Amino acid sequence: MDGLMGLLGALGEASRFFLFTPVPILPCQQQAGMGTLQILVRDPVKANAPVVVAWVTVTASDGSTAVDHTDQHGTTRVMRILPGTYRVSAQCLWHLPDPSPEVEVTVREGQHTAATIDLEELRFYLHVDADRDGVTDAARSRGTAWTWGAGGRGAVVLCNNDDDNAKGSADNANAVVDGAADVPELAVLRVRAHGSAQDPPESWNMTLGIPGALRARFRIFDSTGAAANEVVGSATGAAYRRSLRGHGTVDYGMEAVSYAQDGFDGLVDVTLEVRKHTGEDGEARRRDPAYTSAARLRVAPWIMPTHADRAETVYVAEFDENLDARGRLAACLDAAGPALHMHPVEGDRWMQDCMEIGYTNSPGARIDAVVRARRGQALADFPETLRGADFGYVGDFAAANQRRGTDFDGMGNLEVTPPCRAADGTVFPLGRIYYGHGTAEHPFDPQVLSFLRAQVVQRPFAIDTSWLRVGHADEMITFVPYAAGPDHRKWKALIASPRRAYQILDGANPDAVMLRGVTVGVLTSSGRVSTPMEMTVNQFLNAVALMADVESPYGLPANHLSGAALRAWNTRVQARIDQVLAILEAEIGLDRVADVIEVPVIFHPENEHWNRAGAGAWDIGDAVAVATSGDMVNMLVVNGTCIVPEARGPVDPDSNVDLFQDWLENALVDAGLGTLWIDCWEPYHEHHGEIHCGTNTLRRPADVAGWLANDPRARWWSFAG
Repeated sequence: MDGLMGLLGALGEASRFFLFTPVPILPCQQQAGMGTLQILVRDPVKANAPVVVAWVTVTASDGSTAVDHTDQHGTTRVMRILPGTYRVSAQCLWHLPDPSPEVEVTVREGQHTAATIDLEELRFYLHVDADRDGVTDAARSRGTAWTWGAGGRGAVVLCNNDDDNAKGSADNANAVVDGAADVPELAVLRVRAHGSAQDPPESWNMTLGIPGALRARFRIFDSTGAAANEVVGSATGAAYRRSLRGHGTVDYGMEAVSYAQDGFDGLVDVTLEVRKHTGEDGEARRRDPAYTSAARLRVAPWIMPTHADRAETVYVAEFDENLDARGRLAACLDAAGPALHMHPVEGDRWMQDCMEIGYTNSPGARIDAVVRARRGQALADFPETLRGADFGYVGDFAAANQRRGTDFDGMGNLEVTPPCRAADGTVFPLGRIYYGHGTAEHPFDPQVLSFLRAQVVQRPFAIDTSWLRVGHADEMITFVPYAAGPDHRKWKALIASPRRAYQILDGANPDAVMLRGVTVGVLTSSGRVSTPMEMTVNQFLNAVALMADVESPYGLPANHLSGAALRAWNTRVQARIDQVLAILEAEIGLDRVADVIEVPVIFHPENEHWNRAGAGAWDIGDAVAVATSGDMVNMLVVNGTCIVPEARGPVDPDSNVDLFQDWLENALVDAGLGTLWIDCWEPYHEHHGEIHCGTNTLRRPADVAGWLANDPRARWWSFAG
């Protein structure tokens, strides 16, 4: 044999390619006429760290070759070899150059020659803001885990459903980034080059992907620029492939198209596959060298703000009947701070029931977002008109569930507690959502409930509101801030209380007049007649009949319900309210002595729902309840001020003070809150509602950037429950 193969053959090798046996070579052992050669492969980007399992090729002048690989020290084994000049190259997976240029090495007789070849490793990995500090992590993503708590890890992506460039539709409804204002609402997905600054060959390619079932819920853009285009999503598919040649480090943008909801837990796994294409396609391609990087993200939940959050705007329907009430509301808001937005409408006064305004946030951006109620009245289209810059629209869930809405689906039946600790010790830093569960025939909207549960952080719980005429939670309970309270109980629960009302009436001057200016329709032989209900406390408690404020289909006599019967019936109502208090004890850790302010209110049974008990008699036990006096619980709480509907309770003849109002105002003063009274009897109370039912509130920090940076409530991911 000639050349290198012949020389190596002299050592007993018969193949064209050789892996040399690791034999120590000492100068005294050198074979006559031979030299030794050893190749070192180092990575200069890693401070000349050894390159392990690099394949080294030594080529003789006649073209014959020998191949060896480096060990854990980055060196080949020592080769005995004839003197001469050889060409040496090295190659290692995911190292550059690929392969390295050949290096000439001269071996001299009786001498040991060591040659060094440089290979630089280049890898591509995903980087996200896994520590949720608003900055893309320097460390690469380590897999598909998303954990809650202050020390948890996992990135956040926003449901980008606002309209930053006033185009009339949601930003996440198209496949582009909608201008510079849209950019802060994108999450960054960085594909970062690690190691060598050299450009890889065309055969290196990458694939960004998400599960195919999520392509309609999640989108990746080709950059975080103001005019970026979708590369993964409903328009382009669940995977994006391109060569890594010329790629370097690139920031891709991400947005969510929907919140977590039924069938989607809000978690998205993004994978990066890097593959060295050998030129074969089909099944053979599966054998190409490849590695993956992955990151798990969570869509930021939709969150309901509490009464402790700053009120920015109060919305009210504008119609003729509430002209005076709107003027009084405007005066109250001038004192309390929020702006008043009046929306002209006819045939629908219940602004609270048409929508619920919440928000969502990432570490670097916040979007307020309104959920429309399943409710087909005149205000049904109003919520969508609010969509704009940093104000999203969730819509309703009719597409997934065509069930027609009922009174229980109005958003006055969907409220939230302040931050609390449940009886089992679970802390809810953002409070808990509560709702009236409705009836077996008319339950609270199951699709909305599924949506609320999927948001996780304000775990909803149900209370019984089925005994109320309208069936809404805001008729019975509200919460006000109380700064002096202990941790997780910096609030007072205001609970409608017939018990407290009757205690006040029993201690009042019997000649005190109540229900001033109140009239009801009473059926007589001449038809329905408007009848004054103004009476003394003595009359109310002992003698005078009370009629419901709706026309009876049964033609009930005017003197049907006595004061004694009404008291007995309110005792039943109080028992229903006490059952709700027991639920609050378990669900939010309520202390009935320390945390509750009983708000005096008298209820009466609506006569449409009385049942005939026999000839000439009626059973009111199962009738639904309507507030007789003003339902002061149904107040508007804004910026530390309570705007409370007038009670029209007993007015003391000596002090001219409404005793129901005086009781509540003193309790609110003790809690550090201001009180403003509003007369909304005709436009709201007479239609089974009060000022809270007639309004809705946008609650937003004055300094969103400061809130994101400093307010613990902005870090919903710290929830550990």
